[in-house]
Amino acid sequence: MCQTFIRLCKGIILTIAAPSCLIQRHFLQLSATLAERCEQLQLELSDQVASLPFGNERWLLTERELSAAEDALLRLHDRVDQLVSIP
Repeated sequence: MCQTFIRLCKGIILTIAAPSCLIQRHFLQLSATLAERCEQLQLELSDQVASLPFGNERWLLTERELSAAEDALLRLHDRVDQLVSIP
């Protein structure tokens, strides 16, 4: 068994303990990419909301993308949990 720690959005850390053959490089890369995009979107959203009085409404699109990225990351981790729990 190997134990892998993955940092999700909002500071959440996921721990996976599974045979290393089940923890594929593709999953780890996708997870890291999604987590990085979540962080970028959180910063962008913060900047956009700070400039709201000036008519900036791009924050709505950013918030939607951030929500979608966070949902995708959680679904990805749920799928891995299902794979890992298969005997």
